[in-house]
Amino acid sequence: DSYCFSPIQLVVKINGVNNGIYALEEHFDKQLLESRKRREGPILKIDESGLWAITAASYKFKKNKAYPFYKASHISFFKKNRTLKNKVLKEQMEEGAKLLTLFKNHYNHNEDLFDIQHTAKFYALLELGNIHHSYAWHNRRFYFNPISQKLEQIGFDMIPGQVKNNELYVYKELIDVTGSEEVQLNKMLFKNIEFRQCYKAYLKMYSDSTYLKNVFEELDSEIKHIEGDIAIEILDYRFDRNFYINRAKIIRENLSKLDSTWNDFFINNYEIEDFILDSIYYQNRDTFHIEEISLNTYTYKIDSAKYEVEIDNYHLNDVKILGYHYGVKSKKYFENPILIKAYLNKRYDRTIKFIVNHKPKNIIYKIDNNPEREFTKKVMKWKKPKGNTSRMDLKNRFQINSPFYKVSDSVLTFNNGKFEIDELLYIPSEYKVVINKGTSINFINGGGLIVNNSFEAHGTKQKPIHIFSSDGNNHGVTILEGEFVKMTFVNFESLNALHYKKWQLTGSVSIYESETRISNCTISNNTCEDGLNIIRSNFVIDSLFVSGTKSDGFDADFCTGEIKNSRFENTGNDCIDFSGSVIEINNIVILNSGDKGISGGERSELMLNNININGAITGIAAKDDTKIIGNKIKVSNAEFGVAAFQKKAEYNKASIMLTNVDYSNLQQYGLVDLGSYVVLDGEYYYGGMLIDIDKLYSRFEK
Repeated sequence: DSYCFSPIQLVVKINGVNNGIYALEEHFDKQLLESRKRREGPILKIDESGLWAITAASYKFKKNKAYPFYKASHISFFKKNRTLKNKVLKEQMEEGAKLLTLFKNHYNHNEDLFDIQHTAKFYALLELGNIHHSYAWHNRRFYFNPISQKLEQIGFDMIPGQVKNNELYVYKELIDVTGSEEVQLNKMLFKNIEFRQCYKAYLKMYSDSTYLKNVFEELDSEIKHIEGDIAIEILDYRFDRNFYINRAKIIRENLSKLDSTWNDFFINNYEIEDFILDSIYYQNRDTFHIEEISLNTYTYKIDSAKYEVEIDNYHLNDVKILGYHYGVKSKKYFENPILIKAYLNKRYDRTIKFIVNHKPKNIIYKIDNNPEREFTKKVMKWKKPKGNTSRMDLKNRFQINSPFYKVSDSVLTFNNGKFEIDELLYIPSEYKVVINKGTSINFINGGGLIVNNSFEAHGTKQKPIHIFSSDGNNHGVTILEGEFVKMTFVNFESLNALHYKKWQLTGSVSIYESETRISNCTISNNTCEDGLNIIRSNFVIDSLFVSGTKSDGFDADFCTGEIKNSRFENTGNDCIDFSGSVIEINNIVILNSGDKGISGGERSELMLNNININGAITGIAAKDDTKIIGNKIKVSNAEFGVAAFQKKAEYNKASIMLTNVDYSNLQQYGLVDLGSYVVLDGEYYYGGMLIDIDKLYSRFEK
């Protein structure tokens, strides 16, 4: 088979036969996440195989009785092999599965489960497109964000305008509906006042006629390009802009009624049980069996010789567990089979646990309506998701009264003076955090700080703020989703990164989705991967000094910003590393970088001016469609002055253009991959052959 694409005609030919115009859809993989400026993390769903199995059976066998297909649906995820083999990804999946299980079971505090802003935006866009199909439980896909430890929605199977109506979908379908539990998923979200406020704000934004006008102007050339492609097959096709304009008008006309509708509804109808119709299940009297609605079997390793198995029975008949398969062809039968009663009430799970001495592959069982036959069910290689996540545990530990700080209104201010903190403090999003000049905080015995709002640390040259760890046992400083972060004259020393249970970050100072201003700060001798890690933020950094880091000095992912007048020394890996970012870098001194002095990847754009790099494997590196432009660049004592290459197949080649270049004591001027290019003081260097990227990075693998 061959696939033939061009910028004009997106035509698919299979074995030489023209099959017309096709659309390519991204798969649920890390490339989808990275293109949306997200770090790699698991993508999950509620498994719908039982729904389709019972649907098929109802046609084939005329079975119209109720089966607990929704209750039996387990939390599944994509890229299973890679996820289960990677300890970090597996732990992230387990955390995400807990959140999705709580959502599936109508948990009452969705602010713990979801990024409320992103979720409200997603629902508002569905309303703008009059998209009903994606609300269905079996069409939901969720990204577990390992930074925030919350779920984000991934739009899937969208069909704009499929249902014709002139009201907001929320009025009827999402609020005043009684039915089976799987159609009630949105109730708990819309009970959340913060979600409703954000949702309404985004509805107002997206339905504004000026907003739509600007969007269509921005996308005009792309729309016309795609119209031309489709016109190859459908001659009169035109994208219907009026559909969205009319839909926006309907939203504007209904906005004023939202608050009163919600208030009237939720005051009198608050409990989810008020909306759920109980399903009545009856035992099978024949031998009918649906494999997808049977046993959910989980396992985890206790030690080198023992595994715990947990089984939920969703058969409408009693089940006897006879034994299990292990190894290639080995099996073990129990001396006394284990009975699990039939699942005949949706409110009570039928669950058993037992311990085995081999890693189980399949469970062997019999059903009392088919006693002559042995069945098997594959064992899932992860624990049954239940309980709270690491972040939820920390949130529940917060105490408003503390010897370390005082709370006034919505501001939490740390006490002045010198003191030790021997616990991981989680400050909820209700409170902005302030640390005043001269304060000294020593994190010991697992101390650390997590802030979920704006953060201010205002030291002075005479009275700097000192945040350090005398014993090295700490969780560093983490700031999440603050309106702003402001730090002046703060010294961070000997800090580790957040590593609480299954919540693990990489920076001794980590900042996520926050407008950031840093000046006259130092980060030294951290014991984790990155000194400073900023993610999905805009920043301005002036006069930062970073030294003695285990890996990268400063790592920024999916950011925009500027760093200037700063110095980096003795880093284990890159001094400055950017991914998917647009950054200005001015007046920087780099000494003794373990790998690259300045590195950009994943379609970054870096503008350099007055850079001095002394000691590195590679002075300046661009990879994966990154473009670096620089002036007044000095690189000395390095293997390569510059390197431009492609590491990931989904990206294009890279380029570097530098003027006023000063090189000394280099093994080679540069390393240029096939298709990439470097321009040094007007002289072009093109890559003539592919670089062995694996070999290039092998020296850093443990």
